[in-house]
Parts: sequence; C-alpha cells; structure tokens
Amino acid sequence: MEFLEWCGRHPIITILALWAVSELILKGLNRTYRMIMVSIRGWPPAHLDADGDWKPIPKPEEES
Repeated sequence: MEFLEWCGRHPIITILALWAVSELILKGLNRTYRMIMVSIRGWPPAHLDADGDWKPIPKPEEES
C-alpha cells in the first residue's frame, strides 16, 4: 500500500511517470510495426525520396 500512498501524495509525478511509460510502450509498438512494414515492402516507396519526403512532381518542359 506504500506505493499507492506515495502516488496519492505526488499526483503530478505519478501522472508524468504513467505518461512516460505509456509513451515508451507506444513508441516501441510503432517502431516494431514500422520495421515489419519496411522489411516487407521495402524502403523507400516509389512516391517518397530517400529521406521519406514526398518527391516533387516534375514540371513538364516547355517546347520552344
């Protein structure tokens, strides 16, 4: 019961700690999913450059 009492006395620290732990878990899941998708589909997709930015649409050259 000591931990719950400590949480009751320090609510802001408890909220920040819970947020940090949940953020780490969600980032870990996100990165794992991303790794699997890149392994399956390859990188970069055709519509992105090597940095992951959208490729610019080439302008048609004007004929003179």
